[in-house]
Order: sequence, then C-alpha cells, then structure tokens
Amino acid sequence: MQMHSTCTPPPTRPPPVATDAATAVPGGKAHRRPVPLSAILKQIPQNFERQKVSAVERFVTFIDLLPDRYHEAQAVYLSKNSLSSIDGIQQFRAIRSLSLADNLLASWEDLAPLVKCIPQRLPLAGGEAEAVEGGCPLLESLSLEGNPLCRLPNYRAHVVQMLPRLRMLDGRQVTDEERAAAVRAVDREDACMKVLVSNACSVHKMVGGA
Repeated sequence: MQMHSTCTPPPTRPPPVATDAATAVPGGKAHRRPVPLSAILKQIPQNFERQKVSAVERFVTFIDLLPDRYHEAQAVYLSKNSLSSIDGIQQFRAIRSLSLADNLLASWEDLAPLVKCIPQRLPLAGGEAEAVEGGCPLLESLSLEGNPLCRLPNYRAHVVQMLPRLRMLDGRQVTDEERAAAVRAVDREDACMKVLVSNACSVHKMVGGA
C-alpha cells in the first residue's frame, strides 16, 4: 500500500507590532512619528506631582508648551527618550534637577536652551506657538549620560563652563577646582581650533595661488 505523506507548512511569523512612537509602513520598516511631552503627561497623569515631572522611556521626541501647573516643577526626568533637542525645557522656571540621559543630544548647541536668556517660541498642542523666556538659572543637577555629545572632547569641561551653577553632573560632584580647570580646558581647545582654522586658510590660499 502506497503511503502519502502530508507536509504542514511552517507557521507564518506575525507582523511586528509598532511601538508607541512608530507606525508600521510597507517593507516592514517603522516610521517614527512625533511624540510631544504633553501627550505622555495627559496619558499618564500620575507621572506629574507638584514639583516633579517624569516621562522616562516614553518615546518623547519634543518638549512642547505645557499648562502653567507644570512650570513650577523642580525635578524633570526625561531619560531614555528620543530627544534631539531640548527646546521647551526653559518653561520649567524652577527646575533644579534634570535627567536627559540616553537621548539623542549630539552637540553643545543642543544644550543652548539651558543657558540662553532670549525668548523662544514653543509649539502648542493646537499647532500654534507661544514665547517663553530662555534659560534654567536654578539648575544644579544634570544627567546627560548616554547622549552622543558625551563622546565629544572635553565633554565635562564644556558643560561645567556653560552652567556655572551646576553642582552635580552625571552623578559626580562639580568642585570649584574642576570649574576652574574647565574654563582653562575650553580656552585651550578654542585656541587650538583657531590655529587649525588659520592654518587651513593659509594652505588653501597657497594652493589657490599655485
């Protein structure tokens, strides 16, 4: 008697589930959509207390303008998100402790909202904009670990010089000695950069005139 074998096809793999900050698109790739901080705080209201705002690992991509009741928070925790800019952080007028670890901040300019004292316009949920004074003058503790800018030369020196009131950076105390050394280190770096630029210009002129 002839036996006929049956072959069961392998189970198909289910399509990937999109995360909170991504939407599935053709080809199996994900398209990341903007996630404002306000949306997370609205979705999880218990993440806000009178003096604390917390949105850790929530796919936040930008800090929009929040209602006034949030502005007096003294501690803001935004680590493990997708922030490439911190425009909007200046609305927290009383902030003393800020965690931005494991985000996408890549340059010193990305920290400008912490120190600038010029008005900036922040997006509102309805798509409008409102002016907010820049700078976080009371900031004492800052965490930036895990951001690309941490790999830049003289990382701690630059941050310490930018924020003279800072007492703690990435869990390490900022001493008066480190603060003085930071100024010298950044000055040396600036001087070296000026020499390199001047030399490059001279070489360019020599090659152009040859």
